[in-house]
Amino acid sequence: MSIASLSSKPHLFGLVVYCWLVLRPGWVGVGSNVEVLMRNLRYAVVLMGFSSLALLPALGLAHGGEDHSAPQTVLVQGDAPQRLADGQVRLAKSSQLALQILTQPTRAQSARNAIELAATVLQNPDYPGQLAALQDGIVQAGPDGLPKAGMPVKAGQILGYLQPTDTLLDRNNQQAQAAAVAAELAVLEDTIKRLAPLADYNSRNQLEQAKLKRRGLIKQRQLLEQSVQQALPLLAPATGVVSDVLVRVGQRVSAGQLLVQLVDPTQLWLDVSWFADAAPVDPQAYVGQFSQGLPLVAMGQQREHQRLPLYFALPAAAADQPTLRLGSLLNVTVQYGDYKTGLVVPRSALVRTVDNKWQVWVKTAAETFQAIDVSFTPLDATHVLVALPAPHHHAEGTPADHQHQPETLVLDAGMRLVVQGAALLSQVR
Repeated sequence: MSIASLSSKPHLFGLVVYCWLVLRPGWVGVGSNVEVLMRNLRYAVVLMGFSSLALLPALGLAHGGEDHSAPQTVLVQGDAPQRLADGQVRLAKSSQLALQILTQPTRAQSARNAIELAATVLQNPDYPGQLAALQDGIVQAGPDGLPKAGMPVKAGQILGYLQPTDTLLDRNNQQAQAAAVAAELAVLEDTIKRLAPLADYNSRNQLEQAKLKRRGLIKQRQLLEQSVQQALPLLAPATGVVSDVLVRVGQRVSAGQLLVQLVDPTQLWLDVSWFADAAPVDPQAYVGQFSQGLPLVAMGQQREHQRLPLYFALPAAAADQPTLRLGSLLNVTVQYGDYKTGLVVPRSALVRTVDNKWQVWVKTAAETFQAIDVSFTPLDATHVLVALPAPHHHAEGTPADHQHQPETLVLDAGMRLVVQGAALLSQVR
């Protein structure tokens, strides 16, 4: 074997040099010289290290000639959820059933601009739910005591009594009037007894007039006795539910003072605060409990602290909603303006990313899902509107390689949108 052939094989060349350096002392007749032997051994170890480094390029070129342009195959083990290299999520059918992943096709619809505003529940102003004192007096309990908050009542039901508190002069005047009526009534009784046996025409005429006057005096005496002795009943002004009782038994009240407040849960309004400069055109309010829009019944014409009040009527079914009590504060969605075309997406499909963006997930294959960034405008309490993508046209003369560049996926009509379980897909790593 020649020296040229050994130089082409670094590992064999290093082995030969190692043996020559180790055995060289014996060849020159210095076999007992240990120092020379150890020095040559150190040289041999260093040379073997350099020979090993020379082997690295040969190892890198091993199995040369293969085609490495094909995409790397991703090995998936079992049915475990996995995020692929391109950002998609692979989820087996069994895992989709376990996580209750639901999808629905997107479709283009017409919708209007919407905005979320603060609102307050108030009573319909046409409802007569306030009971006030007609005059000064002392409150007395009714047949079942004073009404309690939450008690249903009917129109005309006695809720209590008001004992008038007249001055001594007023009471003496009423007693004097009652005594005068009683005296005049006694005179009429004697006149009727005297005219009753007479049978002529004049006597009969006087008898009828006396009886008619007697009936009037009897009624007047009853009214005077009631004003002096009997308390005034406090009657419910309308059918409804007692909201608040503002007095107690034995309390002295003045004329016009509010005693009992009634509400009707089936006659409620929403007072919505509008702050935009221009008044809304044909507005409709949407509350989470109702799918139908609430009609506008009134709109204020004067702003207070830049607030323009909008009044919407709640349906009678609002009486069954615990969140729609009188005085409750809530957020409502108000739609206004002209209709626009876009993709109506349920809010359950929206997922917020770590960089404060909104995404939706679409099903690209039987077991793969991909996230898409979206921007939207709110429609109502449960849906948003995503604008349709603009049609993409390639200009003439565009290079073919530029045309085939991958484009960012956008949400379009006909895609299978994940409407339940989107947040679970975002957690797959």
